[in-house]
Amino acid sequence: MKRAQQSQIFTIMMGIIVVGGILLFGYSSFTKLADTAKQATSIQFQQDVISKVKVAYGSSFGTVKIKDIHLPTPYTEICFVDMVNVKTSLSKPASSASVLLEKSRYLLMEDSIISDVEANVFLFDENNGFESFYVGEEDKNYILNKQNPVICLNSSSGDIKMRLQSAGNGVKITE
Repeated sequence: MKRAQQSQIFTIMMGIIVVGGILLFGYSSFTKLADTAKQATSIQFQQDVISKVKVAYGSSFGTVKIKDIHLPTPYTEICFVDMVNVKTSLSKPASSASVLLEKSRYLLMEDSIISDVEANVFLFDENNGFESFYVGEEDKNYILNKQNPVICLNSSSGDIKMRLQSAGNGVKITE
């Protein structure tokens, strides 16, 4: 009888190890799949924004297009930076860009601008996490907002309506 009990205990232990291994593998695979889906959503969003800005850039001077975008989860705010005019604006203490970037939320964006990181679009979430990418080509910055070189649009639902106006050598983005 002892031998049968030992065999049964061994079988139960092996079953627990196999089930545990399957659960661990499943969790790991699910986590990787979720990360891949998040990356795909982010890339699709970036391509969508780039496409909308490029279409406005290629339009005749003064053409206005109103476009809707949906920010990917968990982001609630998007900022567009005119890389040509932002540095001169930052050097003026009372400028709209310098006042905006004084908020702690935007310190990483300011650091990216000062460090010449090739990024002119920044996404922020509620926990000050951020992601950035570049809209333009190597020698062309598509975003042009001379009066307000940093424009931020936010939405708790993630839906944002932006106004894109062709300015000849760039696109002026406003709400």
